[in-house]
This record gives sequence, C-alpha cells and structure tokens, in this order.
Amino acid sequence: MQNEDSVTVDSQQLRPGMYVYIDTGWFNHPFSLNQFKIKSEDQIRTIHALGIGKIRYSPANSDVSPLPIIPDEPIKAAPAISPEMESQLQQKKVHKERLEQHQMKVIKCQKAVAHAASLMRGFNADIFSKPQACLDSAAQLMDSFMVTLMSDSGSMLFALNDKLAGEEIYNHSINVSVLATLLAKELGYEPEDIKRIGMGCLFHDIGKLEIPSKVLLKTDKLTAAEKSLMEHHPNFGEKIAEKAKLDPASVAIVVQHHEFLEHVDGNEHSKLGRNLVVNARH
Repeated sequence: MQNEDSVTVDSQQLRPGMYVYIDTGWFNHPFSLNQFKIKSEDQIRTIHALGIGKIRYSPANSDVSPLPIIPDEPIKAAPAISPEMESQLQQKKVHKERLEQHQMKVIKCQKAVAHAASLMRGFNADIFSKPQACLDSAAQLMDSFMVTLMSDSGSMLFALNDKLAGEEIYNHSINVSVLATLLAKELGYEPEDIKRIGMGCLFHDIGKLEIPSKVLLKTDKLTAAEKSLMEHHPNFGEKIAEKAKLDPASVAIVVQHHEFLEHVDGNEHSKLGRNLVVNARH
C-alpha cells in the first residue's frame, strides 16, 4: 500500500538513517517490524539478500536522503544473509508453521462445534419422542469431545463462539459443556465423572423447551410472571431429564445450574440436585 509520504527507490540506494517499508509478509523477512529506520549496513545487506529490488522509504521520517544512482553501474550480486538474520528468519518460519498448524486445528474444532450445535438442535427436537436415541447420540458426542479435549484443549477453547452459524442457543450449551469438562479435567476428575458433567451441561437448559417462545425470545423487559416462569426452567429441565433417564449426576447439574453452593436460594428440587452432585463426587 503506497503511503502519501513514501517514495520508491532502488534498494541499491539504501543507507543507514533511511526509514523504509518492507512490502512483504511479516514472516517472509527477519526484521521485527515491516517498517523501520535502517540502523546498519547488515540490515541493508539483508534487504538485498531477500531479493528486494525496489523499496519504499519515507523522506519525512528519514535522517538522510537515498544514495544517488550511478548510471551504467553494474548491479551488485545479492550478498548472503548474516547468520544472526538467518537465525531470526528461520525462527519466524518455525513460528509460522506452528501458527498454521494451530489455525488448522482451530478450524477443525470450529467445524466440530458447529456440528455439535446442529446435533443439539436435533436433541431438543427429539428429546420427548426419542429420548434414548438423543442420549445415545449425546454420549457419542461427549466421547468425541473428550478425545479432543484431552489431547488439544487449547484449540477447542479458541473454537468456542456463542454466535457461530446463528446457533446461539445451541452453542451456549456446547460452550458450557466444553468449559465444564475442561475444568473437571484440570481438577483431576475421573473420565466417567467428566462425561457425566459434560452430559449435564449439554442438557442444562433443556427446561427452556417448556417456556413459550414469546417469553424465551422476548427482548423487552420480562413481566413478573414471565420472569417467574423463566426462573423455573431448571425444574422443568429436571422432569425432562429424569423422564429421558439421564444419569442422576447429570440431572443434578440440570436442576441446580443456577444455584450457589454457599447460598441456597432455590427450592427443594435444587437442594436435591446439589446433594446428587456432591454424592456423585465421592
């Protein structure tokens, strides 16, 4: 991109004190920045060695003017990059390769999350008519997630996105499940307990299926009655989860996911759910 104050000159005209722009990808040269003031002849030799014939510089930011062009002067052969600059360039290349590998893993995880969100939509649609099929599919989903989480949790965290593919409500359940299972992993939980936690988190908002869409999707302030109805979605979820024969420890997560262990602010159903979680840990 041509700056208004930049002038293009031959790289043979460079000398220390000139402020230059390297118009190539950051990973393709060993310098720390794409624009800088030349400080040494070594930097100039590096620019030549990179095969840069023409280069932009900023007269306003330079301390000196370019060297004059000598007519019919033979073009100098490009020198070799100094060992120090070569080392920096190699470090950038290694970093670039690692970054590209990481990006590929994140993209793969993003696709997995998007697929999981699509599956969650199916679970919500079929939980009443095909409860066992839903739980079996959810268990398989958790198995695949756990394999990824155990081997590459970092990429999965980068892949989380509440607004991916317009599946906000379903992605929320996926995000909560992933974060909870990662936390359980770090706390040293057994794999089966981690899976129970993941399953509970996948279905933690299942009770919202009993909330009318006009209330669930309302953007204005809820009335007292609507707010009360929304606050009961964990209890609705408990009944749905139990009817679907979800594991009791997972049901506990569904019913008490809005509770605080230090402060009981819910009803007896929430107390029961909390006790189930505590018992599941021992």
